[in-house]
Amino acid sequence: MRQFILGSRYYFSRLADFEKKIYRKIYDCWVVGNSVAKITLPGSGFTLPSGMELHQLVTYIIDENPHLFHLETSQFNYSRFGLQVTIQADNVYTPDEYKRVYEKLITRVDHIVERAKHYHTDYEKLLYLHDYLAENITYDMGASNPRAQREIHTIVGSLLNSACVCDGFARAYRLLCDQLHLSCIVAIGDSTAMDNAGPHAWNFVKLNNKVYHVDVTWDSCLIAGDCPATDYYFLRNDVVFSKDHSWNPTLYPPITEDYPRKDRKVTSKWELEQYLCEKVKAGERDILVQLADDFPGAEDLQRLLKDIVARNQSVFLRIKGYGSSYYDRLKYAKIQFE
Repeated sequence: MRQFILGSRYYFSRLADFEKKIYRKIYDCWVVGNSVAKITLPGSGFTLPSGMELHQLVTYIIDENPHLFHLETSQFNYSRFGLQVTIQADNVYTPDEYKRVYEKLITRVDHIVERAKHYHTDYEKLLYLHDYLAENITYDMGASNPRAQREIHTIVGSLLNSACVCDGFARAYRLLCDQLHLSCIVAIGDSTAMDNAGPHAWNFVKLNNKVYHVDVTWDSCLIAGDCPATDYYFLRNDVVFSKDHSWNPTLYPPITEDYPRKDRKVTSKWELEQYLCEKVKAGERDILVQLADDFPGAEDLQRLLKDIVARNQSVFLRIKGYGSSYYDRLKYAKIQFE
């Protein structure tokens, strides 16, 4: 079978020589379809000589090799007999099932990548991949389907089932970037948001020799309910992400700048009025606008809309009604005109 292109080995590159040897040993077992890997480890527990826990190394392997989708990565079993350590990860598929799923993945990935190639710049390609995933995947724990529940952490959940959790999003974005030779890794950290606190995965990408954060999961509007996908968490800096993400600062480079953003952030009532008039004149009826951090909240937005429509009757002549949805966390408003 044709193999996926493999990109950055960021985590591998940071390992000591002994850790790299263990990494290769485990990876070589799993990449040929096995679910069991055996290594020789000095000592009596599951800690490497450097002090790194074995499970941390296993996490690195899974996160920078999204093509290992045949493994159920939500749980690993570790056992030891003497110096030999066994790492068990259940196989999700039979050999025949694996072949069929792999062929479906190749077809889906080729389709997405070919569309991305229509864009000329790396920025446009990164944005297309981000938007494709954010708009076509639902955050889903897979509780209603035993098989889907085993796939939500993998590229099968994201790319074939269109339903996954954060690491499914992040691993899919990583894999697609790899096929286009775009530098991308899966970031390991936590969400610190009150309603979504806990372990979390997103991506770091490199564009024009600078590194940025990308969180496709949250741009799919998981955290804001029924709002449309956004690019709020696309190519952002540490200041933006540290508001609701945390990570090991010694593991990743500092990011001091946002990529120059092309969205329009409304900072005043006057700007909102001009923006809405401009969009309605252009024939748009579902309008997504990013608001400044100190912009009035949902109740004030409804009052402002009423004033704007009343003051610009010639522009809104054919409008029968309007409504708005306000997403305070992202500072986005969706305004719909009938």
